[in-house]
Amino acid sequence: MYKWWQRKDRTVIITGIGKETARELARRGGWIINVYARHLDLTSTKSIGEFTKKINEEEQRVDLLINNAGVMRCPHWQTEDGFEMQFGVNHLDHFLLTNLLLDMMKHSAPSHIINVSSLAHVVGEMDFNDLNWENKKYNTKVAYCQSKLANVLFTKELVRQLPGTGVTVNALHPGVVETEHTGMHQSPFSSAVLGEQTQFLTTSL
Repeated sequence: MYKWWQRKDRTVIITGIGKETARELARRGGWIINVYARHLDLTSTKSIGEFTKKINEEEQRVDLLINNAGVMRCPHWQTEDGFEMQFGVNHLDHFLLTNLLLDMMKHSAPSHIINVSSLAHVVGEMDFNDLNWENKKYNTKVAYCQSKLANVLFTKELVRQLPGTGVTVNALHPGVVETEHTGMHQSPFSSAVLGEQTQFLTTSL
């Protein structure tokens, strides 16, 4: 059975605070690209374009992309490009990042994309008439759930588009860790939906 970490020349990209993920991958021999050193600002499509341009020019391959960065229940902020912050960072800008790296990942196959979503997606609804919250009162919880549903829908669409390419796509719920945001999860719904077990939500075959 093929295991991606058995390769000696593999390259891994993790967005956001992925210290433990990076540590485990490094322990298995992965080469972790420090996103801070590469200056990747996921609130800016310009920054994403600059980042992926360097990756495509300087790296020979990308074996694993973990779309891990995200924001949660923030005020009604906007990204540099004017998108609602949670939908912009959690979905749109990772959508752009993934697509700008996709040709290299096909070339690097077998390769893998992991979208870090949340079980909160189960109560999410896509309001395609007002994704940017311009015509209704802002609800940060609803906006977060919508962004996590978008992660899952994006994963399913990639699965549909990529058969035979050697690129495997997964979405997962990472569970909950105790941080300064833990207090947000004290409701019965949050305790049930954002539980401790890590679960894969969808996968390509």
